[in-house]
Amino acid sequence: MKRMLIALGLVSFCGLAGAENLIKNGGAENDIDWFNGFSGKLTTLVKSGKNCYYVTGTKRITAKKLIAVESNKKYELSGWFKSAGDDSSKICFGLIAFDANKKKIKKTKPLFFVADKKIVPEIWTKFSGQVVGGKLPAGTKFVKVILVGNYKSPKGRLAVDDLEFKAVK
Repeated sequence: MKRMLIALGLVSFCGLAGAENLIKNGGAENDIDWFNGFSGKLTTLVKSGKNCYYVTGTKRITAKKLIAVESNKKYELSGWFKSAGDDSSKICFGLIAFDANKKKIKKTKPLFFVADKKIVPEIWTKFSGQVVGGKLPAGTKFVKVILVGNYKSPKGRLAVDDLEFKAVK
């Protein structure tokens, strides 16, 4: 009986660990410097917590850190977005593939789950997409998150919160 309880505990723990957000500081809540390109952080207009990221004008934001992926797992990329100005904003949101040597896989474009989607002012909208690791470009062992904020909206202002990338069942 004791062994069975320990085994159930390990299975429960492993199931929870698989749901871990692989993006550190996806909600801009601490000083972990995980992205290049955001205009800064806001303490207003947040979806959750005390802070969120923002983008002014058209900008390409990429994660500084690589995230290891496995070909037999399914992953979900998600985030909450809100146009913070009078104009609607547009985004492209996805992944860039890297090989085992941590080099960008040549001749591949970013895999965008959300492309050219309009975000209306003052309403938080969640965008997400799923991919099985084996459907990424051949040889992919790592990915980086990419976001093009205010795509085709050079005067746009965009609030971004609760970015997540995690393994799902």
